[in-house]
Amino acid sequence: IYESISWNDTQNINKTSAQAQAQLQIMMQHIHKNYYRRITLEDIARSVSISKSSVLNIFKSYLHTSPINYALEYRLKRAAKFLTVTENSVFVIAQTAGFENVGYFCRKFKAL
Repeated sequence: IYESISWNDTQNINKTSAQAQAQLQIMMQHIHKNYYRRITLEDIARSVSISKSSVLNIFKSYLHTSPINYALEYRLKRAAKFLTVTENSVFVIAQTAGFENVGYFCRKFKAL
């Protein structure tokens, strides 16, 4: 098997992996910068100029979650921090963290 693998193939796999990891980093940064807004899969894909299915594959391969779940978890972490460092109401914190519905925020937060 070793002899049948071309070094070019191995280099291409490593290059593809490095490219996917770089794209993942950019997509994560996009989510971190825009977590308080409504983020769609299309927005995330557009941030690195790839297809939505490629976004899903990269997130699943490297983070074992979807980009939308990643964004949700990031929002919940930000909200938890806001709850500890501010005296704002839950309603204000939910909105600040990008949740449009306070009831949904409370359900997700309790599920942590």
